[in-house]
Amino acid sequence: MPGYVHHVQWSVGDLSACLQTLTKEFGWSVLAMRRGEAVVRAGKTVFLISEKEESRGDPDEGTAYPRIKCCQGRECSHGDSVFNVSLEVDNVKNTCRVMKDKGSIVIMPPQTIHSPKGSVHFALVTSPCDNVLHSLVNTQQFGGQFLPGFVDQTRITEQSVGLTFMDHITYVCREGESKTILDWYNETCGMVRFMMNKEEVDEEGTVIDGEVGIRLKVGEWLSEWLCKEEGSQTGEEQKERNFKLVLAEPLTGTNNGHVNSFLSLHPGPGVQHIGLCTDNMAWSVSSLARRGVQFRVPPPAYYTLKNKEQQFVAAGLQFIECQQLGILIDQESGETGNEPSHLLQIFTKPVFEVDTFFLEIIQRKGARGFGAGNIRALALSIIEMQKRQLEESENKEQ
Repeated sequence: MPGYVHHVQWSVGDLSACLQTLTKEFGWSVLAMRRGEAVVRAGKTVFLISEKEESRGDPDEGTAYPRIKCCQGRECSHGDSVFNVSLEVDNVKNTCRVMKDKGSIVIMPPQTIHSPKGSVHFALVTSPCDNVLHSLVNTQQFGGQFLPGFVDQTRITEQSVGLTFMDHITYVCREGESKTILDWYNETCGMVRFMMNKEEVDEEGTVIDGEVGIRLKVGEWLSEWLCKEEGSQTGEEQKERNFKLVLAEPLTGTNNGHVNSFLSLHPGPGVQHIGLCTDNMAWSVSSLARRGVQFRVPPPAYYTLKNKEQQFVAAGLQFIECQQLGILIDQESGETGNEPSHLLQIFTKPVFEVDTFFLEIIQRKGARGFGAGNIRALALSIIEMQKRQLEESENKEQ
């Protein structure tokens, strides 16, 4: 069974420009490099950035981690993308067999990579979501920064912006596909259904209708199997390795919204965004903004919605500061006798030239959900803003 995400791989047209953005603006550190590829870290989250057209100097088979391409030999018809969610597994051969039995195509069969810093077991398979691959690795016998064939960077110059670990990965899929995808992860990876709130219907997930038209379903990865001895894994390690997979699909009859936009701009389903945690939302967002990261700004009407200011205050935050930074807040009702919990979130503008991938900065103050209330609130605030603009226009004409 897979235990946690080892790394997430991007395919980009200009590696140098992408690295410049991630190190200078996002403050991430470079862990390792080889020709055409670089490994960067944001807190505990590791990303492999691969240059799309790089083909010279391919690694020697059996002694280095293979170079994985997003389209695997097919002509690439799309721009930059996030396509490989690499899983650290206890037994590569067994996991690969189970995934194959459940419908995966084995692109690279199980093999052992030997290097001076140790050995790594590896395989590559398809997932049930189009345009998402899974490289399966076991690095328990490897002592390098990343994987064989990469040169470790001796000077790691990460300038902390407060990011800690990965909270979730969001796939966008076609209408009706989310249940099949979650079932596959349950059968192959032990992923369990995660209820976001008390009102969620098991089969439907969380439905956000009206102007939004989106359905969310979530699965939670459990990594306790990595504990070779009872109690050997700390609560902090469990929190960092137990991430969630969010599936977003459009509702019947909807044509607008970011889910349909992704499906039209990207070559079908795939990774839309990744949520990175922080313990201090205002500090992280202001630090990133000072470095040059651009965030999506909610309409001003969002902060005038009923009880919105009270929610920020109840969460122990400065309302004006959060408003200026563009931070969103979603309040979840607590159990009987408990105080409400809160989710803070903000989304970056597209990381790539085409709007097919972005990052989410998130802080959980007891909240379990993924901002369904914020999605509704943003839709309402946009409607409210449009009403105000219409009224102002009509007043000017009179």
